[in-house]
Amino acid sequence: MRDLEVSEHFSRAALATAFSQKLTSRRRFFGIGLSTAAVLVAGCSNNTQPDNVSARTSPPVQAQPTKAISWPKTIKDLKAKPGLIKKFNDVFTMTSISRVSLLEGKDGSRRLAICMYGNSHQIQLIDPMSGSSEKVITLPHHLIARGMAWDSIGRTLYIGATNGHIFAYDYDSEKIVDIGPPTPSAGSLYGLTFDSTGRLWGGSYPRGIIWNYTPKTKKFVRLPRIDADMEYVYSLAITADDRVYAGTGTNSPKVVCFPAASPNKRTVLNLPDLPKTGFVSQITVSGDLVLIHATSVKTHLIWNHKTKKLTTAALPMDERISSGPRQTGPNFWLNQGSLYSTDSTTGKDTKVGPLNVDSPEQIWVADGNVFVLSRTGAAATTHRFDLETKTSTVQSTTQLSPAGVEVRSLLAHSNGKIYIGGFLGQGIATLDPATNKRWQSPDNVAPNQISGMIQWDEGKIFIGSYGSADIIRFDTSRAVDGPNAFKLMERLGDKYDQSRAIGWAKNENRVFFGTVPDYGLTGGAMGIIDPVTDTIEHVYNKLIPGHSIVGLAANAEFVYGTTSTRNGMGIPNTDGDAKVFAFDLAKKKVAWSRKIPGHGAAMSPQLVDDKILAATIEGIVVLRASDGVLIHDHAFTGASTADKRPGWLDANLKRFGDSYRFMHCAEGIVYAVDFLNGTGHRISDAGQTGTAMAVTDDGRVFISHDVDGIAEISPGPRSKS
Repeated sequence: MRDLEVSEHFSRAALATAFSQKLTSRRRFFGIGLSTAAVLVAGCSNNTQPDNVSARTSPPVQAQPTKAISWPKTIKDLKAKPGLIKKFNDVFTMTSISRVSLLEGKDGSRRLAICMYGNSHQIQLIDPMSGSSEKVITLPHHLIARGMAWDSIGRTLYIGATNGHIFAYDYDSEKIVDIGPPTPSAGSLYGLTFDSTGRLWGGSYPRGIIWNYTPKTKKFVRLPRIDADMEYVYSLAITADDRVYAGTGTNSPKVVCFPAASPNKRTVLNLPDLPKTGFVSQITVSGDLVLIHATSVKTHLIWNHKTKKLTTAALPMDERISSGPRQTGPNFWLNQGSLYSTDSTTGKDTKVGPLNVDSPEQIWVADGNVFVLSRTGAAATTHRFDLETKTSTVQSTTQLSPAGVEVRSLLAHSNGKIYIGGFLGQGIATLDPATNKRWQSPDNVAPNQISGMIQWDEGKIFIGSYGSADIIRFDTSRAVDGPNAFKLMERLGDKYDQSRAIGWAKNENRVFFGTVPDYGLTGGAMGIIDPVTDTIEHVYNKLIPGHSIVGLAANAEFVYGTTSTRNGMGIPNTDGDAKVFAFDLAKKKVAWSRKIPGHGAAMSPQLVDDKILAATIEGIVVLRASDGVLIHDHAFTGASTADKRPGWLDANLKRFGDSYRFMHCAEGIVYAVDFLNGTGHRISDAGQTGTAMAVTDDGRVFISHDVDGIAEISPGPRSKS
């Protein structure tokens, strides 16, 4: 469910959430099933205690200065200076499909609205019969399209975006209008669908609210929350007699139903197989049947809303991408090279005939045929299955336009290249800023969205990917070998309920990672990697109870960490302040931990002399490394921690070699700090920046820029010392 993180982006973002109709994608690696991915796991034991310090060494860690400075109590804010050197656009692109809607006209014509993962070319309209690409719908402000519903009477496509707003696209005039947010708190919208009266329904995150919109009156109606602690209404479907079924998340997910005309008459379905935490991730109506799928459930549930009986089907929902919703006639779906139909009254499955289609994205029925849209690379192919002759042909093929993806993570490699991870992106990309030469791994053989990464030596990068906190070794020398360049070391989501590895550090013989817990859960983990054998020696789960571990720094004796009170998505924050802690590698336990007063999150810690510097959304905190006591709290962004919910990647801090010069970014502000002289200045022309940032060995700064690009920025002249 990688698209869930879309909600993070605007509360990603993200973010999100992100999150796709391929409901088990968060349990996949290299685009293959979990059982296959298990074959890739090798040499990993999480119950083994760390070895003593060995003779194995990485390339030299940058030396610390031999002479400590007197740390300034205040930073003198100098006049803002320009620093933008060069922009690199569209550094990470994808042609992955998020969802597809069938647009049927009064004249019987049909078009497909293909919603892409990405921040450009978001929705592409094609004629599946001819294969022609007709229109591209671009949302403003680089927003991601999160859901769609087609009003055939008004010939309007309604789009849910990642700022929590609904956009209406008039098919004839090609005008797009922002009609606003269904709820003031909406960050992501889900389950868009119409009832028989023409009202648009949907769910939202956060606060888990069901809402509807009447196009004639242009008014939203918000229903009371299902539960006070329920953050998501993630799926929604409506029967022919206008009964609304809504699925929730993340704690104690459930399905509620009610008549659309009487929304206060709610009933909670008794579905014993739902998980304790997670999501009711998809609901589809087919005649009398309501098909329900929830995360971590290997079967999907079939609720007959006429007989009120519940049955189950053995096949997971991601293998039952169906032709629904259909009020009459059978529902068609694919599995393992065959087309099946399900009787919409009895639920009986029947094998129709052979139809070997990889990656089906949409199925619909018309004129005695079943049509299937699939994607291979950048090509969207429409297959036609004749129900009378039981034969199939390729109807058409359309080349999709790649969508630019938000840059989420950056790594400056010693080989001079910048390694890039994209939001909800599959794989990894590189940019050589000297030549503008680019490379990107195929999206079907690479990790999910990269949350964080670190270089060990010239040929080895360790990666943490979003979804199940996969820990992956990437051999840069074998990049052209596809999946053989990657090794899945461990899937932390399965054993430790973690979702992403964000914090990374290394000393001379080990690599360390810190994580954020899974949806609906609290408590991150810290892990230790032997980078020579590519094995995880130990995972310390829930190391700082109730806190996500979002930043790490290390020396030979200790791993220093910073935390966020932001838990897994879908639940409230832990009360109180973020913490800094020291983990004793010899004693294998936390030596001390201390609150960072006034801050809910502190990120990207840097170990400098006997101090720890960490980024907040306000600026930089300077902490004593011996016990974590706050020495100085420098604020220069103008942001206030009290006004914003703590996050995991809201700020970043990078050091220039072994100097006392740093670059900080948060809240769209890039700020250069010189602690030796006690001065700092804002980069005046940085533009729209994110928090992904990298500094090369020779002091060049690269930062995520204008959502789907990166920019090189000059920090200004060196200090006179």
